[in-house]
Amino acid sequence: MLFPTIERMAQSPQGKLMTPLLCQLRYILYMPIYLITLLPDIVKSSLVRFALRGLKYHDDSSIMASVDLVNMDCVVLFSC
Repeated sequence: MLFPTIERMAQSPQGKLMTPLLCQLRYILYMPIYLITLLPDIVKSSLVRFALRGLKYHDDSSIMASVDLVNMDCVVLFSC
């Protein structure tokens, strides 16, 4: 009961339309992420550095934290 809007989002008119669609599309999103998890950490950190190249301030600890988040346990979007 902390966030009732988020809890009942799938019951809204737009949620009833988007929930089945997103449930099917999540498998399409899982494949590239799964393939990225197979890469060595040095390649993943290079990809994170490339993605953060426009930021003024980023250090190695934020890059390594981002690399650690690229695993399938952190990627589960929602259960249908």
